Amino acid sequence: MKLFLHFTILIILSFLLISCQNDDNNDSIQQVCNNSNSNFSNLYDDIVINEDLLSYDTVESSLHAYVFKVSSQKQICSIGYQSFHEDVTVPYGIIIKEEATNTILYSGNHLFTQNNMSYVNLSQNIILEPNTEYVISRIQNMLNNDSNNSLGTVIDGISNGNIEFLPYTFNELSILSTRFIDIWSDDEVDVYNFLPKIDIVFIE
Repeated sequence: MKLFLHFTILIILSFLLISCQNDDNNDSIQQVCNNSNSNFSNLYDDIVINEDLLSYDTVESSLHAYVFKVSSQKQICSIGYQSFHEDVTVPYGIIIKEEATNTILYSGNHLFTQNNMSYVNLSQNIILEPNTEYVISRIQNMLNNDSNNSLGTVIDGISNGNIEFLPYTFNELSILSTRFIDIWSDDEVDVYNFLPKIDIVFIE
């Protein structure tokens, strides 16, 4: 009888140990912040391929921004961008806010490399709720009398026949519109034929 009882306890303990290990493994998987394969970069590449459009550095605007939403709760853990400023020591302002309420969820100034995309890992993840519209903005006001310092990489839908490819959904991320500063009125305007390459990386 004692042998049977010991055997039963051993089985239960083994089961609990395996369950705890599986929980630990699941937790570690959920905390991965992979800059090399983000939802945004996959969406961006999908637009270029499927819409047969070009991606290059253009659009002189102190503001490059886009409106987006997610279909399930996500956490932004990293932000990527490429600098086109002549001075590598000049930072870019990055702001993420909720569109309807103008509530700022994140605001920071960051340096990005000139040769390719570089990433800033956030000290605290930004929680996004499903079906809520958000805006991520890249701001560059230090132009040094050279408008080229406000350039950024975008998908250009005008050069190929003024194609309005937004809104666009890929997996759980939807880009609704792009936002620039109108050169004539200095107002923020939404357009649907450009998309700036401001990468947002989710924990997966």
